[in-house]
Amino acid sequence: MANTCVAAMVFHPVEWHSNIRPSKTVAQKVEEGGGTCSRVFNSFGRMLKTARGNLWLFKSMRAILINIILSIGMMAFSNFLYLVPFAMEAQGYSTEESSLTMSVVGFSLLVTRFTYPILFIRFGVKHQIGVMSSLAVCGTAVIVFAWGDNLYIKLAMMAIQGMGVGMFFTSYCLVVVEVLGLSLLTPMLSINGLFKASTILLFGPLIGWIRDVTGSYPVSLSVLAGTLYLAAALWFILPLARNYDFSHEDQTKMYEQLEDMKNKEKEEQQNDEKLLLLKEIPRKDVD
Repeated sequence: MANTCVAAMVFHPVEWHSNIRPSKTVAQKVEEGGGTCSRVFNSFGRMLKTARGNLWLFKSMRAILINIILSIGMMAFSNFLYLVPFAMEAQGYSTEESSLTMSVVGFSLLVTRFTYPILFIRFGVKHQIGVMSSLAVCGTAVIVFAWGDNLYIKLAMMAIQGMGVGMFFTSYCLVVVEVLGLSLLTPMLSINGLFKASTILLFGPLIGWIRDVTGSYPVSLSVLAGTLYLAAALWFILPLARNYDFSHEDQTKMYEQLEDMKNKEKEEQQNDEKLLLLKEIPRKDVD
């Protein structure tokens, strides 16, 4: 939450800190001249237009593959934490012991989020390896936790689970940049919500149904661990997805070229506006 607050405070254009600000466009002036409802509808319309424009990513096999992997990971982690208290209660553990396991996973996650980036930078490990490893580690921790009959085993597995989740969330966005490039990060995150929602609606009730049919939390948790192994295994077909994109007119490259052209045009426009403003400033003020 502290990181989010810092990000929110500095999330604004750099031009706000300069003495020379670019002049507002006609569209911006018209929008500011309207009422509150008009501004809200205009903002919502721009959001829908941007979201619709990002749907072309469904043509990229790499984008689809990465979204499926990340969505399965999010679904499995959240469902596992939801089921832990009930699974421990069914095995005869007390509420205090369940709370202790949740505290262990939280502390392990916190430590990992601080140490993991330093280790990755130090040893130059790819984030693809980090995500794949975190999925495999968490899958193993879930299975051992589900079938372990000792509190200390469960505490150890929750600590390992926290490490895996910390690794996963640290590399969550960076693996997109590593595979597709920085320019595609925002479009990817915009459609990632569709994948996450679909995955949660598909697998969440399925895990609960398996629990109801079998009457066993270890069985349902093992199935949940299987989805994590599946997500880790999907990384091995990334080269095939890359070859498919390159052989079928790679849309990501075209997007990057268009974004570069837009950025260059924007920079040229800002430079022209700054020159005009400088010409309007009296000579004595410049001195």
